[in-house]
Amino acid sequence: MSDAFRPRSRTPSPHLGGEAEPPSDLAAWEPPAQGGTPTPPTDSPLPMYLLAQQARRAEGDEQKRLAWNLNQLLAEMGAQGGGRPEADAFHRLLEGGNLDGLVDADGRSCRATAVEALLALGFPYALEVRPEDLEHLRNAPIPGIRMTPPAGGPFPALAVGLGALALQVVLGWLG
Repeated sequence: MSDAFRPRSRTPSPHLGGEAEPPSDLAAWEPPAQGGTPTPPTDSPLPMYLLAQQARRAEGDEQKRLAWNLNQLLAEMGAQGGGRPEADAFHRLLEGGNLDGLVDADGRSCRATAVEALLALGFPYALEVRPEDLEHLRNAPIPGIRMTPPAGGPFPALAVGLGALALQVVLGWLG
């Protein structure tokens, strides 16, 4: 019977020196990786999620105060810029409905602030904003700005503008 068909022993055969040679085709043993979850870095979006959850659970003035803090954090993250992790964090907040109904004491919606921050990240993340979020931003009131037309409609403003133009023309002829 040839060696090719002879069953092999599971124990390594000793060589001339009497010691078994370790197989060379096996990888070196490494201890298993440590389990558990690592502490998130300080620049992670985790504080944003926690603040949103706290604001949703709070009521009255406390909710408005937490919403104001959240708006400040969202605006700061948008101003600092970022990449995919930040954009994904904003998307998770918006798509999860975590910001719905959260309005700070100034009347600013947390959802609108998050959309603005996502748009501030620029290309390509600004292209990923959902149409309903853009609609919310467009319809959201801007604190400190009066959104109603002036009394009397546009005609008083038009009259003042045309009067100033006529004055410029007359002064141009005289001067």
